[in-house]
Formats: sequence, C-alpha cells, structure tokens
Amino acid sequence: MTRTIADATERAHLRVGLADDDPAARRVLGRMLRHLGHEVVFQVATGRQLVDRCHDTPADVVIADIKMPEMDGLDAADLIFEETHTPVIVLSGYGSLQFLRRAQQGHVESYLMKPATLAQLEDAIAWATRPHSV
Repeated sequence: MTRTIADATERAHLRVGLADDDPAARRVLGRMLRHLGHEVVFQVATGRQLVDRCHDTPADVVIADIKMPEMDGLDAADLIFEETHTPVIVLSGYGSLQFLRRAQQGHVESYLMKPATLAQLEDAIAWATRPHSV
C-alpha cells in the first residue's frame, strides 16, 4: 500500500493559528481545519497580530495569507520562525514569482495558491509538521 505525506498526520490533532485579513477566508479555512480534525487556536487579521499571538498562544503550525496589513505573511513567517520555531504555511491569491522567491529564501514550509483544496491543505500541514532530522 502506498502512503502519502498526509497519511502521516491522519487523525493527528494539531493546534493551528490562522492569519488572513479577509474574515470569509478565515471562516472557510477554519471549517477546513476542523474537518481535518485540527483545532483553530487563534484567528487574526494582520501580520503583526500573528507574530504577537504566536507568543501568547502556542500553535503547532500557522497558516498565513501573504498580503495583510501592518506586516505581510512572509515577514511574519521569518519572525515567527526566529522567535518560536513554529512552522508557517502561506496562502496567496497572487501568482507572483517575487513572493515565491521570498518564501523559498525565508522560513516558509509550504506555499499554497488560493483557493487551496482540502487535500492540498492536508498535505501542506503534514509537510510542515513532519519530524525534522537534527
């Protein structure tokens, strides 16, 4: 039987933080995450709020939009990694090579295009939370 990355986190209960300046996008992502068996521990609308909440409310993984007020998701991902080592998945509605290059050079575990499917989200979470060798 062939196993996928997503199989590794099947039934795993993770604490997830969400950041998107669009309340509708946060609602949809929240429903998707709960469907996958995860708990949404916080939802925020700006990159600055995301960094602050990562200090106050531990999460196993964070999902962030790229374009947000105060601080974009890529800058927030770098600060979160440096300060808490929490893995970050970014979502983008923009097919920009500039954003993709910044994500590759920064501390982003997965980069998804909006709208992400349930399977894409599940695989990105599995990849971001995989055990890393030291």
